[in-house]
Amino acid sequence: DASIDSVTYDVTRQDSVKFEQDTGMLNFYYDFRNSSRFTPYVGAGIGVTYRQLTRKSSEFAQCTGLSNSVAGTLDCGANTLPDTSTITEGTTTKKSWDLAAALMAGVSVQVTDSVIWDTGYRYMWQNGGLTVSSMTLAGTSDITIEDIGQHQLRTGIRLDHQIAAKPPRID
Repeated sequence: DASIDSVTYDVTRQDSVKFEQDTGMLNFYYDFRNSSRFTPYVGAGIGVTYRQLTRKSSEFAQCTGLSNSVAGTLDCGANTLPDTSTITEGTTTKKSWDLAAALMAGVSVQVTDSVIWDTGYRYMWQNGGLTVSSMTLAGTSDITIEDIGQHQLRTGIRLDHQIAAKPPRID
C-alpha cells in the first residue's frame, strides 16, 4: 500500500543484573580415627539460603529513518512519531528463602602436635529459582537463576591448641 510509512529505529538496551546469596549451614562430620597421622572423614550439612536477584534495565529507541513508497525518504521529526523515546525503564527485585544441603569428604593430616593440614571436597546444593522480567520492544525478557550446585575443593591449616588450666593462685 502506497500510503504506509516505514519507520526505522535504532534500539539501545542496557541491563545490569546483581545476584546475592547468603547461606547458613549446620554441618556434621565423622572422623575415621586410626593409628596413623591420616584421618579420613565424611560429613553432611543442611541449612537455608537467602537469594536476591535485582535487574535494572532501560531501553531507548531513536528514529533513524522514515520512508513512504510515494513520498520517498522523510524527516523523522516531521512526522507524528517521536525522534527518541524511552520504551522501558525500571528495576525489578525478587527475593526468596530456600533449602541448602552439602556432602563432604576429606582427610586430615597431623603435621605436628598442634598443626593439622585438612583437605576436602564439598558438594553444596542450593534450592530455588528466581526470575526477573523486563518489558522490551519485542515483548518480555526474563533472567532466571535456578538451583545451584557447587563443587569445591578446599584445603587449609587447623591449629589444635589446648590451653592447660592453671591452678588458682592463693595469696
